[in-house]
Amino acid sequence: MYFGTFIKKQRIIMDKSQKDMASYLGIRRQSISKWENNLSFPSIEHLYELSEFLEIPIDELLKHLKDSKKKKKGESLWH
Repeated sequence: MYFGTFIKKQRIIMDKSQKDMASYLGIRRQSISKWENNLSFPSIEHLYELSEFLEIPIDELLKHLKDSKKKKKGESLWH
């Protein structure tokens, strides 16, 4: 599963909005939208906070991030 699809699914399960997530992370809602659409990816610091917000282990987020990287074929996730 793509990283963005995974975090969107988890957010919806928790009945939280993109605005809720952005507020918790101290970022703009547009950043969350980009993550959920696999247009960009969070920094390491935001991954940790995202793990807390979504109440899932960080290694699970990293697994989905790695899978997305493989699917993007050589594009760097850390731009």
